[in-house]
Amino acid sequence: MWQSLYSNPLRIYLLLAICAAAGIWAGLRLPVSLFPNVTQPEVRVSFSFRGGMTDEDFRNTYGRSLESGLRSLKREHLTATKVTAEYSASRVSYEVLFNWNADPEEALREVQTFVDASSASMPTDVRDSRSVYNFSGSSKGFFLATVTSPQRSPEEVYALVEPQLTPRTSAFEDGTVSLVNPDNQRVTIQLKPHKMAYYGVLPNDIAQAIKNSQTETSGGQLAVGSQFYNLIVPRKTESLQDLESITFSSATNPMIRLTDVASVSLVKAMDIVHKTSGQKSVLIVAESKDGGNIKRLSENLKREMENVRALVAPDLKFGILIDPSLYIQQSINHVVSEVAIGAGLAVVILFLFIGSLRNVLTAAIEIPLSLILALVLMKIFAMNINLISLGGLALSCGMNVDASVVVLENIFQKFEGISPSSLSSRERLERIVAAVKEVIGPIVASTIASLVVFIPIVFTSDLTHAILGDLAKAVIFSHVFSAFIAVLLVPTVRLHIMNSAKRGIGNSHRSPIEGLLKRLETTYEALLGRLVHGTAATLSVSAIVLIILAALAAVILPRLPREIVG
Repeated sequence: MWQSLYSNPLRIYLLLAICAAAGIWAGLRLPVSLFPNVTQPEVRVSFSFRGGMTDEDFRNTYGRSLESGLRSLKREHLTATKVTAEYSASRVSYEVLFNWNADPEEALREVQTFVDASSASMPTDVRDSRSVYNFSGSSKGFFLATVTSPQRSPEEVYALVEPQLTPRTSAFEDGTVSLVNPDNQRVTIQLKPHKMAYYGVLPNDIAQAIKNSQTETSGGQLAVGSQFYNLIVPRKTESLQDLESITFSSATNPMIRLTDVASVSLVKAMDIVHKTSGQKSVLIVAESKDGGNIKRLSENLKREMENVRALVAPDLKFGILIDPSLYIQQSINHVVSEVAIGAGLAVVILFLFIGSLRNVLTAAIEIPLSLILALVLMKIFAMNINLISLGGLALSCGMNVDASVVVLENIFQKFEGISPSSLSSRERLERIVAAVKEVIGPIVASTIASLVVFIPIVFTSDLTHAILGDLAKAVIFSHVFSAFIAVLLVPTVRLHIMNSAKRGIGNSHRSPIEGLLKRLETTYEALLGRLVHGTAATLSVSAIVLIILAALAAVILPRLPREIVG
């Protein structure tokens, strides 16, 4: 089997080329984010209340039961682990934290169902003010920008930008985009109980009258020849005065205006003000979906913002407050440069010990190829490109070349003192196959020994997996492929070089620091001989090593800072 593989290098090259193309394809389609796509879902709930209700009243009447019910939320793969409540003068909010790796959408549905049922007994204005949403946190990232104009109010800016930007961004696959107008106003209808009693009106009567004012009315049919067209008379309240002039009747009063039993006013929908360089601004917020590419989302949104600015009004100023795409790209560039530096240093070290640049490249090709092939498994296991996974790939660079060096060195041993050109092609093939068979067992054993450190991390949970899970997977995927490349590609390339090289070139293997290595080898052999044959020296060295280790454990380790993330 081995001979048939190595004797036809085209099959090996074609197979690895297809795998490398698949790795590049997978890498280009992997989501990009700052951190791994492992989250602890957090759902936030809020209520607003005004009038005579205080925060203490809300807590005693509804709050305690809400907190208790939220803490008891539990399903097969979903458990509320922590509930935090915050009460203020006119608002209450709850933060519900669920177990790691729980489905955020399932968590949102459970909380939404519970809140809808629990708020049924609340006053209408409090019940209608409820808000339940997923808080994505920092692992997904978000994009934040502002829109201002020195000539327009926030309402005018919002009216210009929203109709143009929303349709363009609604098709984004990586996340959602929303516009926030801090000066947005909402209509508040404050009922007057004593007036309602005087006119004999119930709250449902008022609600139905407002609903009817928004309902279209049939105007009959229009006949044009043999065709009939339905006429619809639209109803629309376009101003506060239109709303105040809504009329309805009761059993005792045939004509009642809304202002007779209620006060109608406009109030700000938000209690906060957003300013950019001293000017009130409209916010543009983009949040990544689960598995979405926040870098691509940010870049697409910036492009659409420029298109809208050029299309709508030149006086609009878009300012970017938070752009994760820039930081992600900088971080990726840093890690990629570190990978390149690590691979370059590995090549330099190999050259110092192996000598021939051709032989070095034979072993060093394993580094980029194993990283590219690892992207295929990263795609299959729904990983993303982030600082942790890139760190794992960088960590595996130095490890991945070990197997190739072992195979290459054993091939050199098989041709020690023999010129490959003096052998037939079959004899060269047999010697290379014998060299690979001798080391394939140790290569498998050493690969497993290296992976034993990282495999348990993959099966951890909670915070440990969130921080180290992607790193461990990246190292495992890359290191496993490096063993296959060492056994398949390195012998094939080496045999190919021997068969195509001129006389003597194929066995060039001389280190540029061979003299230094010989002296080090002689010194080491002498020291080792003294330790092996001298009992006193062995005991002395062992005692010194133990004392140093004990000193490190007693003095240095307690001084190291203890923290989860540095």
